Amino acid sequence: MKDKEPPPYTPRNLDEMRECIQRFMNMAPGGDTARFWNLITALRGPDTPCETTDMDQTQREIAYKARRQRKSGGVEVIRWHAFHGTVGGTARYRSDRDYIEVPPRKQHDHHDGHLVKAAEAIGLKVEYKENLKWRKTWSQIAPRFAPTGTVE
Repeated sequence: MKDKEPPPYTPRNLDEMRECIQRFMNMAPGGDTARFWNLITALRGPDTPCETTDMDQTQREIAYKARRQRKSGGVEVIRWHAFHGTVGGTARYRSDRDYIEVPPRKQHDHHDGHLVKAAEAIGLKVEYKENLKWRKTWSQIAPRFAPTGTVE
């Protein structure tokens, strides 16, 4: 995109950008709209279960570390590549790789499915990593939040 001509219309504010996205979603081929949706849904999260109110402080601290690990290996890589190195605000990002890391499919949660689809949409590789520390952590502190199924 950096080497291409700018689009014929460049939005000047959020409302105009939303209007451009609406037109794109209504007019683009189905595959492109799905790829775009997959990309934007993966730019944030996973936030839960860290914000679950029934965890005590120790459980929240452990959950936060596990969430940070997942964000660092997936979300932050996608943020960098999503808009060719443009990352807004104070969002963390990683520019040091062209792949994301997610748990094996049998350990996926809902957000992992978004990460995989977003990576595929923008041409990033997906590496499935067994992370026993993460799995053990959730089994110990919050078994009801531990991933149990796959995301198709």
